[in-house]
Amino acid sequence: MAQAAKTTIGKLLYYSIKAAELGGKQVKYVVDSLNLDTTFKDINVDPVTVGDIRAHQAMVGVFGKFLPNIKVISEEDDSEKKIEPVDPAEWESVPLVSGEFLKLVDLDGGVNEDDVTVWIDPLDATKEYTEQLYEYVQVMVGIAVKGKAVAGVLHRPFLEPPVTYWAWKDHAVCPELKPFKIQRPANDVLKIVISRTVSHAGSVQQFADTAFGSKNFELVPRGGAGYKILQVILGHADAYLHITKIKKWDLCAGDGIVRALGGNVTSLAGEEIDYGQPAGGVKPDAMVNNGFIIAVTHSTLRLPHRCGELRYLQLLDPFGYTITSEIRLEVQ
Repeated sequence: MAQAAKTTIGKLLYYSIKAAELGGKQVKYVVDSLNLDTTFKDINVDPVTVGDIRAHQAMVGVFGKFLPNIKVISEEDDSEKKIEPVDPAEWESVPLVSGEFLKLVDLDGGVNEDDVTVWIDPLDATKEYTEQLYEYVQVMVGIAVKGKAVAGVLHRPFLEPPVTYWAWKDHAVCPELKPFKIQRPANDVLKIVISRTVSHAGSVQQFADTAFGSKNFELVPRGGAGYKILQVILGHADAYLHITKIKKWDLCAGDGIVRALGGNVTSLAGEEIDYGQPAGGVKPDAMVNNGFIIAVTHSTLRLPHRCGELRYLQLLDPFGYTITSEIRLEVQ
């Protein structure tokens, strides 16, 4: 029997960062060109723009050139909107792994390519993108091995300069996520980020009232799944609560970073999310059906049994950040 082809997470992470940054370049290019050309996948729901598709093409191009055997699942596909194709020179010019990242390439001893699934969201927060709420926009890449998120990349193209957050469980974390402990008063109000979607507000409030009981908490609406996850990672919020369906490309990147920092992401039923390769078609199997909770704090959060099977969620110390445009690493 032929031996399974191998790759390394270090190599995957390097090209995931490059793909996210190239996707971000396309997202900004479309804004600068004043040609979003927004349409909808469903009637007035789930917008898709030229920015989504250009970022998708560029990112898939990077993986196709440098990691052609890796399963890549994107929120978008070329059939959703016909646009002028992105020039292949955009990804052909991506440099090979070099410098400090060479330290990571062979750090894990290799993984079977068949065990790897990469989930990409070329433009998270598309609705906010069309509303010029660019602070919420991110480009995201999540790396999963045998269904478990092990690394993630969150790129914010509209910061000046753009910032890329990334981490790899048990191996490396970017300088922007260097830890320092944020002391929050014991009686402080819990800040819980939730979706901006008005229709979700009542149900989330009811669930939170049950879940957090007598604790003081504030529900803070924010746009974009990646942005909400990042607010928790950076210590700007205590938790991110989502009680409806969500796609795995919205979660995998953030899940990978949270796990790398010592935390956990579970469904409201207390189950880990499986990011393995979907069976029988991408779209139906790309859904997380029963919500989830993410939290980063100095304490342990307990949800009562009546809120679902999630009883204990071990949390972690918050992380601060500094802005840099360089790809640098700190090996753990």
